[in-house]
Amino acid sequence: MPADSSKAKSSRVLRNIYVMLAYAFDSISRIETSSFSGEEFENLHELCAEILIQGVEAQTMRGLHRDYLRIRDELRTVRGRIDFASTTTTAARSRGAIVCEFDEYLLDTQHNRILKSVMELLLAEGKLDQYRRRRLEDALHVFDEVRSISPRSIRWRDVHYTRLTTEYKLMHGICWMVLEGLLQRESKDGIQLASWLGEEAESRLYERFLLRYYQRHNPELKPSAPHISWDLGGDVQGEEQLPVMRSDVVLTNGSCALVIDAKYYGSSFQRSRFGKVTLRSEHLYQLLSYVTNLAHKSDMAVSGLLLYAKTNEDIAPNFSASITGHRIYAKALDLDAPWREVEEQLDAVVKTAFSGMKNDRVESWSSRKLTESLCE
Repeated sequence: MPADSSKAKSSRVLRNIYVMLAYAFDSISRIETSSFSGEEFENLHELCAEILIQGVEAQTMRGLHRDYLRIRDELRTVRGRIDFASTTTTAARSRGAIVCEFDEYLLDTQHNRILKSVMELLLAEGKLDQYRRRRLEDALHVFDEVRSISPRSIRWRDVHYTRLTTEYKLMHGICWMVLEGLLQRESKDGIQLASWLGEEAESRLYERFLLRYYQRHNPELKPSAPHISWDLGGDVQGEEQLPVMRSDVVLTNGSCALVIDAKYYGSSFQRSRFGKVTLRSEHLYQLLSYVTNLAHKSDMAVSGLLLYAKTNEDIAPNFSASITGHRIYAKALDLDAPWREVEEQLDAVVKTAFSGMKNDRVESWSSRKLTESLCE
């Protein structure tokens, strides 16, 4: 519930955030949700620390990532390949040494540096109870050979995974959340961590989670997040000035498509100066633009869904209507519910949307047939 980020979140919401992260970072098949079912977390720092602690402990049992590093050094005995040219030019033989090139299998890798930097950050700045603080310190000892790096120096686009490092995805997802969503300031006064995610980080996680959820559970709907082209006509000038329309989730079922626009905001509504509560106009206009332009570029019946994360407001979005010939919905997803109910909500909104599109197509076909018969 994103209504007020400064308020403490329930342990259920925090556990649901954990599962969302597992989906978002393609680790849902590897998480042990049962190990968190009885846990009580006071804040997001504790949740992040617990996931990293358990993740590092499990990875240590499997084997931490190591990598080969090519080293050239003067040695008294032969190791690896002798570099005769360097041995001669550096006069190493006069010192009773030879220059060798060899590989060392080191723990000091990019994947481990990321973990160490964030664990140190949580230990220094996180709001942790003494029990988790001690366990985090113990987990950090396995990285004694790994050098510490500045959290700001991490370039996520340069982090790649192989079969040997795929288990790091969820732990790195936690690290990303800490650095992108919790890190407020890094200056001469030190680093500060927020107690909860910023709205932008929450929104990005929510969008990524929805796409991964449907990709895993509804692959037959071909879930994707495509760029939607503008339906341009006539002479076009300055096309490069048009904003990019990148959808959050698009699901297709035969001749029907559903555009889902994920919304994670403190308030789902706008209020007029007279107190009237309505859907946010910019959200509705954006979704309509996605739907109408996608419909013009395809032969499918296209509907749209504004899927809000439910807030603490007295009312929640619950809208359905045909606008310019397209079925438009606005619904709320209650992330404070047990996870099984969250899944049921996600499945229900899609089922309702596609059922609505089929009914609209039948009604449209019946109306057209009636009009044709009256005109005969």
